[in-house]
Amino acid sequence: MLLPRIVATLAASALVTACGGPPSAGAVAGGTTARNCGIDVTVPAPPQRIYAAYQPAIEMVHALGVGDRVVGTAFLDAQVLPEYAQAQAATEYLPELPSREALLATNPDFVVSGYNGLFATTGSETLGTRANLRELGVQSWIFGPLCPSADGQSDEAIDPASVTVENVYTDVRELGRCSASRNAPRRWWRTCRSASRPCGSASRARPARASPW
Repeated sequence: MLLPRIVATLAASALVTACGGPPSAGAVAGGTTARNCGIDVTVPAPPQRIYAAYQPAIEMVHALGVGDRVVGTAFLDAQVLPEYAQAQAATEYLPELPSREALLATNPDFVVSGYNGLFATTGSETLGTRANLRELGVQSWIFGPLCPSADGQSDEAIDPASVTVENVYTDVRELGRCSASRNAPRRWWRTCRSASRPCGSASRARPARASPW
């Protein structure tokens, strides 16, 4: 799946500048609400049992420094970036997507997906719609460039031109806000600067940007 891998590459670059600004609109007393693919995602507290499916989502949870809250990962189409290899090795991993029953058996409170088909009403990869999972107390997230036309749809004709660093920044910032992760991206950026090396796979496709911190 080329498009999700493009998202993963851009997400690595986006971490250079994300999660550093003030909370955006949606943070409320007793919880946090963010808008994703037209759906309000509300978490009363930072998720503690995260499931990540597909390359972009798996790399993102490690980059945000919440790997210790990950209860399962599934379906990598390439090795994770070297800086996330140790964290990924410590997590439960399935080479194929789990069944709905297997996913729910991990008792997740948040599912992050790098592809929209995971929540479709048709196809062999579906775990149920996002609305259905929400009724069970499980919030979810799809990377913005891959938003379907509606919950339950799996749209194949996504324009690769819509996958930009700018809209991936939004996912990084809002996921960081929902998960209460801010310091990890800052530490990551300082490490890259002190080592004077490219920061993530996306640096091969896009010049490094200055840190906003």
